[in-house]
Amino acid sequence: MKNKLKRHTWAWIMVFAAYSLIVVLFPLIFSQDIAKDFKHHMEQQRQNSVSRIVHLAYNTIEPFVVQFRNGEITRDEAKSKIVNFVKEMTYNDEFGLNYIFMSSYDGTMLVQPYEREKEGTNQWLLKDAKGKYIIQSLVNAAITNPKGSFVTYAYYLPNQSSIEEKLSFVIGIPEIQAYIGTGMYVESPYRMLEAILKKQGIGYLTMTIFILASFLLYAWLLRNSNYRLQKEMQERKQDIEKIHRLAYYDKLTSLPNRTYIISELQERVSKCNVFPCVGSIFFVDIDNFNRINDTHGHSFGDKMLIEIAKRLNVLSSPNLILSRLGGDEFLIHSSDIAEKEDAIELGDKILSLFKEAIIVNNLSFYITCSIGIAVYPFDGKTVEELLKHADLAMYKAKSNGKGNYVLYDSNMLEQLEQRTDLEKRLRDAHRNHEFLLYYQPQINTENGQVVGVEALIRWNSKSHGLVLPKKFITVAEEIGLINEIGKWVIESSFAFAKRLMHKKICVSCNVSPVQLRQSNFVNDVIEAFNRFELKKGSVALEITESCLMEPLGDIYEKLAELKKHGIMIYLDDFGTGYSSLNYMKSLPIDVLKIDKSFVDNTVSDGVDRRIVKTIVSLAQEIGLKVIAEGVEAEEQQTYLNFCGCSTMQGYLFSKPISESEILKLI
Repeated sequence: MKNKLKRHTWAWIMVFAAYSLIVVLFPLIFSQDIAKDFKHHMEQQRQNSVSRIVHLAYNTIEPFVVQFRNGEITRDEAKSKIVNFVKEMTYNDEFGLNYIFMSSYDGTMLVQPYEREKEGTNQWLLKDAKGKYIIQSLVNAAITNPKGSFVTYAYYLPNQSSIEEKLSFVIGIPEIQAYIGTGMYVESPYRMLEAILKKQGIGYLTMTIFILASFLLYAWLLRNSNYRLQKEMQERKQDIEKIHRLAYYDKLTSLPNRTYIISELQERVSKCNVFPCVGSIFFVDIDNFNRINDTHGHSFGDKMLIEIAKRLNVLSSPNLILSRLGGDEFLIHSSDIAEKEDAIELGDKILSLFKEAIIVNNLSFYITCSIGIAVYPFDGKTVEELLKHADLAMYKAKSNGKGNYVLYDSNMLEQLEQRTDLEKRLRDAHRNHEFLLYYQPQINTENGQVVGVEALIRWNSKSHGLVLPKKFITVAEEIGLINEIGKWVIESSFAFAKRLMHKKICVSCNVSPVQLRQSNFVNDVIEAFNRFELKKGSVALEITESCLMEPLGDIYEKLAELKKHGIMIYLDDFGTGYSSLNYMKSLPIDVLKIDKSFVDNTVSDGVDRRIVKTIVSLAQEIGLKVIAEGVEAEEQQTYLNFCGCSTMQGYLFSKPISESEILKLI
């Protein structure tokens, strides 16, 4: 009986042991398989995560790369903009706030928020815990495969002394000889799971009594791991959404940004190249917005842009995308424009949004905008062409007086090409010394003597012959070349005045408002006056009334300083611009020059005759001399003499002639 009981007991023990062994081995083997799959899944997820994050970061900075490729900015400017933008890129992982790092191909660390002391230093020889050259590996990966490569190395955990394997992903930017990337530590819940399962197996083998507890512990740990995994995935999803918003939406106005709208346009235009369709883009630029920034500050200007975006957002519809390109420029894409008349209708709607004042900080502003419209496929079959043509139309709208819209036509491109050609030829003319001065005499009609000459610039173009100033002076002012040309005119006319000084003939030359605004203008003129040893009254500067748009105090000081040194001041084209008796009374002017448009009409008994007589009378009353321009008929001379104006210039006496001819005439 005892033996039977003993055998029975041992049988139950063996069954229980076998059962225990099965219970232990099954979850042990199964857990190992789970751990293996989990490890593979997590590794794949981390690779996808770092790759996606870096690709999103690259998409954000790609516009600067494109600007550099297109020659819009220099490599240094592109690099600076990219570095500044990368410094602002962050996201969260299991260790908290993470970042995008950046280094140049020579090993110079450009962005490293966690180790700021390394920024700007060369880390080419930086090693990981196993002696691997980290930066060299990252650079080689970026150069070998600029579109993206994975690199692993052993590195310290953030704010810890322990070392863990780190997985990094880098994308090369060969245009600026640099790369961007980010990394994640391989340490993750699956390692914790492996340790727990190992302990669990040992527990099952040594104490079957704890089988149930181990099962419960296993279930708890698995649930906890799953919770953490779900939380991590949710955080990653939020980070991805945040990065997507940073990449495709304007931070200030929350409108789609340039990257987004260009992508949408590319897709739309590509479809239209396959399946015929039409659409339009509206390039909207706020008129004179820089004045708001200058007078109220950029913070105020940002608030104004937010209000403008709200107004434009009224137009939102399924077939219309509103975006902010940057600054005060907006781009609207409409995919349901059937004809140009529809584009005009939408243009009117946009302008109507600005009829009411915009109120910011209890201040009211009436804002206008200039709009350039391009309709595809008529005005371009690529996004680049459409943007270029819409931009041209917008500038045409500005030149037409602002506050309106213009539809693109091919003549605009031809005009741009002509303007570009003129600018190039004008710069070449300056370098090749193609400018020369002609001189028109000013005659005292009482005795027929030449009392002065006006220096008039001419452009002796190799390809277009003799070009008059009205064809190129405005362009020279706009491209900043007028200062150099004006300085040459002053030098040449002062040199000629030196030759005529013994004859007491005054040589005058014209001064652009752009020149007069230069801070060193007065010093340069006085220096030339002294260098040529000129006497008081031997030279004069002719300014137009457009110069008087500047603050009167600043103009007065400059003209007064010039006059004090013996340089006479002529007010040219008087009566055609911003004429005011205040100018005659307040400014240090020596001579008024009556514009030709008034002189032309003195042959008939009209208002202009009385205006000329009044100008001469008033000028003489306050001690100013008067010179009449554009005198071409004897009847004009007779009437001017009757009014008391005896000094004249015009074709009646002589057209502008060369230096050698004027010397013979004098």
